[in-house]
Amino acid sequence: MPMDGYMADGGRYRRRRHATLSAPASGSAYRVEPHQPHYQTLHYNTLNGGVARHYEPIDDAILRGATMNSLFTLGCDVFGRLAPYSAWHIETHQFRIEHRAASPARRPASRLPRECTGTV
Repeated sequence: MPMDGYMADGGRYRRRRHATLSAPASGSAYRVEPHQPHYQTLHYNTLNGGVARHYEPIDDAILRGATMNSLFTLGCDVFGRLAPYSAWHIETHQFRIEHRAASPARRPASRLPRECTGTV
């Protein structure tokens, strides 16, 4: 799995792949969408947000395999019942965190929450 090169703390400890799907309102069907970047705002993700992150796609054999199909179908069924008038934009991530004692990652001060920096 490819290394996540978007870690704002300079860390080299996370590997990731990504896929985007969609589902219509109130149904258990889903569709794999064309590959696209993952984006979160800085407000939502203070460490790695604010950047369109282009990850390698999840291998098709995994994305369309029986396990993922069961998970996506269950999720679409449950959330389709909870919010039957909403279509869904679905993002799924395959990732692995690796511990390496010799290379600790540090969060840059510019990305720390305000309560940790002493500025208000």
